[in-house]
Amino acid sequence: MKVCLFDCGGVIYPYSLAPFKRWLSDKTSEKSFSFKWKELMTGEISFSSFSKDVCHQLKIDYTPNKEKEIFLSLCKGKGDFYSQTLDLISYLKAKNVQMGLLSNALPCFEGTLDSLPLTKEFIFPSYELGLLKPDKRIFQEVLKKMKVNPDEVLFIDDKKENVEVALSVGFKSFVFQKETALINLKKIMGEKDVGYIGRGRCHCR
Repeated sequence: MKVCLFDCGGVIYPYSLAPFKRWLSDKTSEKSFSFKWKELMTGEISFSSFSKDVCHQLKIDYTPNKEKEIFLSLCKGKGDFYSQTLDLISYLKAKNVQMGLLSNALPCFEGTLDSLPLTKEFIFPSYELGLLKPDKRIFQEVLKKMKVNPDEVLFIDDKKENVEVALSVGFKSFVFQKETALINLKKIMGEKDVGYIGRGRCHCR
């Protein structure tokens, strides 16, 4: 194994849109919106354009301060690093496996992983690639950029559909569950006596 790519929200740390939704509720009683999340996460529109659209749908005037409020509310959705994921990172570092990221990400993701030993060239947010998981092309694109074989890459994600596509491309992969993540990783790395914790299923191959 040469490279491990992590998903971000739900694998490295929990992420929630609850703070953004609270910001919305302070501005309007409306509950249904059609914000341009996909366009933002694929880099088709800037954060300023996204913020202007949010204000337009809320029927409030757009200002740079409103944009800052929206950005901060999205940033507040990030939780602390999962201790189980930090264990995975320590294990992989000891095995000299390079680590990176492949995530459907919002712009507020940038800078949140600076304290982790990730290889800068292997950090792939969707807004830079212009693609979203589970599109098979996003996995094929990162392979080209990393210049490695599919079976030399491990991909860890909390969504089964993303893991299934990664497996179809030839990656090693498993669904992240905190209770069994280290066990699944050790199995993929070829360790025999890895123990058993909890009742989660192994989704590794």
